[in-house]
Amino acid sequence: MEFKPNLVKRAMTAHGLASKGQMQRAVQSMFDLPEPPSPPDVADAIAIALCAARRHGV
Repeated sequence: MEFKPNLVKRAMTAHGLASKGQMQRAVQSMFDLPEPPSPPDVADAIAIALCAARRHGV
């Protein structure tokens, strides 16, 4: 399964051009984490996994 970056960003932040920091804060907020995931690629991976889970109805 493949997701375009702007689709994942829009799903997480309602903005297809979100920055890495915005993605980190969105994941932090969604999962009620004490601090943003670090490095930023971790937040991206979590967001992609969440999009895949939603697509499969999980």
